[in-house]
Amino acid sequence: MEKSTLAFIVLAVLATSIGIFVQQSHRSATELPQFNNMVVLPAHRTLSDVDLIDHRGNPFNLNNLSGRWSLMFFGFTHCPDICPTTMASLKQVKQQLSSQGKWGNYQVIMVSVDPKRDSPEQLSKYVPFFDSEFIGVTGTEESLAQFAKQVGVLFVTREGSDPDNYEVDHSASIILINPEGNWAGAIPAPHNVDEMTSDLLKLANFYSDDHQITFSSDSSKQLQAELQPTATAAADRLALQRAWVRPAPPEATTMAAYFDLYNPTDEEIQIVDVSSPQFDMAMIHDTQVIDGVAKMIHLDALTVPAQGSVSLMPMSTHIMLVGPDGPLPEGSMVEITLTDVVGTEFSTTIEVRTQPQ
Repeated sequence: MEKSTLAFIVLAVLATSIGIFVQQSHRSATELPQFNNMVVLPAHRTLSDVDLIDHRGNPFNLNNLSGRWSLMFFGFTHCPDICPTTMASLKQVKQQLSSQGKWGNYQVIMVSVDPKRDSPEQLSKYVPFFDSEFIGVTGTEESLAQFAKQVGVLFVTREGSDPDNYEVDHSASIILINPEGNWAGAIPAPHNVDEMTSDLLKLANFYSDDHQITFSSDSSKQLQAELQPTATAAADRLALQRAWVRPAPPEATTMAAYFDLYNPTDEEIQIVDVSSPQFDMAMIHDTQVIDGVAKMIHLDALTVPAQGSVSLMPMSTHIMLVGPDGPLPEGSMVEITLTDVVGTEFSTTIEVRTQPQ
């Protein structure tokens, strides 16, 4: 199977809106709650069966999608930013829904778009790192492509110079599968934890014929402000604050560093290189979601404006760290050196820690 055939774009939402999908849910579109970001299709689409395998080595098919709403994310374990960000967000959503007594309505499933590297064994190390109840799923290229096509998911492999070192562009939305195993909608990126929790509460109550529960919170909007400073650059020309490296599952080959970088001088500073003695490679990367597809873009330089700052954060610009020389559990310190266009180095250490809730 050619790699190019793994790319699928299905205009499912538009198709549904004009009535192509004929299997109707028991509630009309006009009765649907007002969701923050979730798109629930008034006509849920019947799926043909799939032949996949979960992270425990058990067969996975449509029977595994019955009885609960499934929150399905298509990603891969070598992804340094968007995939762990989404999985961590889903863990927080689970915690919030559990406190409301509503998590029993849902399950989280990560479908790998990288079957070459993501064996059930690899997924068994990755997916439970975020939550022991989350499910990882893989299969052959053909079976994954067939399933992705049914739910309007795009993914395509971008070959690198090393056959084992490549990126996979993939849809960033979380796919909704209803308790009957039908495709019911999606939660587009970016994913705000509080908004997702609110929407899923509404969804659970709406389809159980209970009164709707609506709540709101600004806590996630203050996320970056809540991050505490962990390090300061060695030189006067740059200050590094609110820095953290996301913990990674065992044997992960990539990690990501995030921080705010402030330039108090009257001249802009261009960072053109980044390195760490604890990793084989470090690069400035940007995550871009274009038409719902997440792409990893290498940046040649990072410009910090005069008397200004730049923020490196999940789902955006970040430092990609490749090939750790050993385990880096939470609480470890990572050495990072930034080099500007004139060769000045700014070295610091950043703690490995979980994103604050």
